[in-house]
Amino acid sequence: YMHEYFHIHINNYTYVHLGTMDILSVITAVATKCIKDIQIMRSWKQISMLLFGLQNMSSREQVIRNLLSVVAIVISDCSDELGCQDIGMAFYGLKGMSSDSAEVRAVLLALAVKMHTCKEDLSGQAIGNAFYGLKGMSSDSAEVRAVLSALAIKINTCKKDLDGQAIGNAFYGLQGMSSDSVEVRAVLS
Repeated sequence: YMHEYFHIHINNYTYVHLGTMDILSVITAVATKCIKDIQIMRSWKQISMLLFGLQNMSSREQVIRNLLSVVAIVISDCSDELGCQDIGMAFYGLKGMSSDSAEVRAVLLALAVKMHTCKEDLSGQAIGNAFYGLKGMSSDSAEVRAVLSALAIKINTCKKDLDGQAIGNAFYGLQGMSSDSVEVRAVLS
């Protein structure tokens, strides 16, 4: 007899271990708590972990879009210093999302703006994870292009070599993009 188990990480302190149940009802409860008390997420670690935890979720679900609306505001308001691992984790968590969603685009734009404040060089893993998280996105979106532009700047200033995994993840993430986009060409050059 098999049971499905998962963990939910809320804030840096609370873990909930649950047996078989509807994940959307749990996400709804978490989203409702976040919407009611936006100050729960005060650091990039909390924000990036929340987004990372959404990696198998779909932006087709209204509850996910509601949560992303709140997260976009939290990202914009966060004054904590953004680190390279946070960038990789945040984008990786968006891998099941579509840039057709206004809420996803709001998160992308907020992340793109904040990426310009990141003083750390991105690691190969962070670069690969960021691109991998864009796999459901289209370069037709201005917000996706803003992210690509910010990533191009980070890649060009990166002093670290990219390994095969990072390069593979980057190209995998670009599969929904068009080479007609200046920003796509910038990350490839």
